[in-house]
Amino acid sequence: MEFISKKQQAIIDFIDNFSFEFQYPPSIREIAVAMGHQSISTTHGFIKRLENKKLLS
Repeated sequence: MEFISKKQQAIIDFIDNFSFEFQYPPSIREIAVAMGHQSISTTHGFIKRLENKKLLS
């Protein structure tokens, strides 16, 4: 099992909670705002790493 950082886990938790509440996944911008990222490219990097770990699809 690969290590998941606290930030990566926070993104997964946000996506899960958002998807449960609204019945659709959040946009990258919505994730960025929720995580306090200044740039969506930072968020995109987190998402790609989670996809590479097969934690998101």
